[in-house]
Amino acid sequence: MRRTRFKINVKQTISVYKALAPSLWEEFEGGLKDALEWPIERILLEFGGYRTNIPKSGCSIMSGNGFLIRNYDYHPKTYDGSFLASQPTDDGLATIGSSQRVTGRSDGMNEQGLALGYTFINRKKPGDGFVCHMIGRLVLELCKNIEEEVQLLKELPHRGSFSYVLYDTNSTLVTIVETFPRGIEIRENIACTNHFERLTKDNRHFLVDSTKRMDLIQEKELSSLTSEKTFQLFNSTTASLFFQQYYNWAGTIHTSAFFPSDLTV
Repeated sequence: MRRTRFKINVKQTISVYKALAPSLWEEFEGGLKDALEWPIERILLEFGGYRTNIPKSGCSIMSGNGFLIRNYDYHPKTYDGSFLASQPTDDGLATIGSSQRVTGRSDGMNEQGLALGYTFINRKKPGDGFVCHMIGRLVLELCKNIEEEVQLLKELPHRGSFSYVLYDTNSTLVTIVETFPRGIEIRENIACTNHFERLTKDNRHFLVDSTKRMDLIQEKELSSLTSEKTFQLFNSTTASLFFQQYYNWAGTIHTSAFFPSDLTV
C-alpha cells in the first residue's frame, strides 16, 4: 500500500457515511471489501472519498437554454473511463454520469433533472472532509433540487476548495457554490472556471488560464449558442476551451452535456 500524508480514521468515516448515506457504506463494506478481499482501511484509502489529497486540475462549465456543458480537464492516468447509469435498490435517486475513483462522480444528473459538475480551486489548508467526486455522488443521489443541494453542501465537511456548479429544470443561470474547508458562498452566473469570485482570498496566485477561459466564454456570448454549437466549442481539439496540457494535469479528458428538462445526456 502506498504511503500517504493523512490518516484514515475508520470509526469517523463509518459514522459520517452511516449518518449521510448508509447505502454507500454498504457498498464499501459489503461490496468492495468482500469482492477485493482487502482490509477496510485500504478500501477507504482507495475508494472512500473522505480525506484524500487531490492534485490540481482545470475544468470549464457553462449553461445555455436548457443545458449544462462541462469540460473535465485532468490527467489521463487518473481517469476511470466509465460512464455509469445507477438505480439504487435501497435508497437514493437514480443517476447517470462519469465515475471517478470507482465510487465517486465527476459530473452527472439524477432522475429529478438535477445536473452537477465541479471545478478545482486550490489545495491550500485542507480540512477533514469529503473530496469533490464523493460530494458529487452524495449530492446527485440525495438531492432533488438546487435548494436541497445547497443545503447539503452547507452541511458536508469539505476536504479542499472547489466550486460546485448546479443546474436543474428551473434554472436560467447556473448556481455556483464556492466551497472551502471553512465555509461556502453562493452566486449565479452563466459559467464557471477555476477561480472563486466571492472567496477571492482563497484563490491560487496564478489565475491567468482560468480568467482567460472565463473571458472567452463571456466575449463569445455563448449564451446565445445552441447546445450543439456550444458542445463543439468545448469539445473540438482546435477550440480555445479544449486543452492538451496533459503533462500539467490540465488536459481535456471528456466533454459532458446534460439536458434536465428531458433527462438526456
